[in-house]
Amino acid sequence: MSEETKESRVKDETIAAFSKGLPVNQFGDLDENQSYVSGYKLIEKFPIEKVARLFKEAGERRPPLTLDSISSKGTIYRIMKQRPEEPLRIGRPVTVERLEASEGYQLLEKRYLTAPTQYGRKKPLNRRDWAVFKLHLLDAFSLLDRKPVESWEEEDYSKLWEKYYNPKIQNITTSRGTSYRRVMETFPKQTYLLKRFKTTHKPRGEKGLWSLTETELLRVIAVVLRKDMLVWILLSVSGGARMSALVNNVEPDRSLKPSHIQLETGFWQRWEQKEQKTVDGYLTSTSLEVVRRYIKQQTFTKDEPLFRGDLNNPEHKYWTLKDFEKKLHSAILLHGFYERLINKLGEDSGLEAEGKHMSSHIFKHSFAWNAAHLGMAGDIAEEIAGTELRTLKGFYGFGDKAKVKAVAQGLPMETNPRAWSEFLERIAKACLERMATIADGKKP
Repeated sequence: MSEETKESRVKDETIAAFSKGLPVNQFGDLDENQSYVSGYKLIEKFPIEKVARLFKEAGERRPPLTLDSISSKGTIYRIMKQRPEEPLRIGRPVTVERLEASEGYQLLEKRYLTAPTQYGRKKPLNRRDWAVFKLHLLDAFSLLDRKPVESWEEEDYSKLWEKYYNPKIQNITTSRGTSYRRVMETFPKQTYLLKRFKTTHKPRGEKGLWSLTETELLRVIAVVLRKDMLVWILLSVSGGARMSALVNNVEPDRSLKPSHIQLETGFWQRWEQKEQKTVDGYLTSTSLEVVRRYIKQQTFTKDEPLFRGDLNNPEHKYWTLKDFEKKLHSAILLHGFYERLINKLGEDSGLEAEGKHMSSHIFKHSFAWNAAHLGMAGDIAEEIAGTELRTLKGFYGFGDKAKVKAVAQGLPMETNPRAWSEFLERIAKACLERMATIADGKKP
């Protein structure tokens, strides 16, 4: 393939990626190495071996590209400036412009983003959910030859359900299906279609296998190379905390901070972004010692989060600034940073090769699975996780697993009220031992 052909292909992929809704640039003024393209931030230089993968990831809502995240070597496509004093501005993709200009889209924007109370909704979609919704609309708008959303009919939705059909769940995925059902709910002529086009969650029980047993958790801990990752695992497993409770990429100031943990008592609080509430928790003695050692070995400013990523990366250090958008930018980058670390733990521990995909959310599932098998009562699990019991049962496989196991295997029905705390102490002890093998210093 010639260099000219490669450049043309990458240009097409680049514009296609932007047309699907890369995060809008809101993070300060442009410098000489950046340009606006379709209203989005674009780095001018792309390494030939990474560009396709980077834009694919960006289309999957990974953190926006930055000069620090990619190499500037091996340029194959560059957007040049027409005049030195200002960046080149390229017209927005036609699909995006026509969608946003349609009456139907503008009504959806009001209903779900800018004026939800006028349409009987309590609050707008958060930025992330709105971005996903818009991405799904763009996909459908393109597939249906730019037919206005207010004019979609049954045969149009049939095309969408056929295009995005998932044989594993024998339906369209819940996220995408929810987006298209929002369109049906908005336009009276389409509401009758809600009974025809429904979504389906993954089969119950399938997610019950997506968790880590005590032995698997110990395997993961044994390959951890950062102290903050040990603290992450402990807080996620012991409290069922979501990633957004530790590093909040919607409201950065609500990310977990050292001030949210009482080092004397083990009491800690976190903000669960998805549940929109504060959740209280308590750490076991050894868990508290792990957290205490980590905090005392670091130097935190008042507003810094407990999980700060790479201290050598300046874009991970916007937390002391008052600029909300820069804090948000930092939080988005930290999300990707820790997600990649967890993915790597799956590879290094051998669990990925065994078919168990590692992501940040597996630790919440591990909380539910282990708590259920150790006999934790439902109301206690609900209190600790900050998640409704029906959700723990429906999505995380929580239930009376200890009793079921006893009956099925002919074991005594007696339960140990200290089983959960003893389990956490064993996990925490392994973290403490692993922390001792990681060199001290400023780097987490």
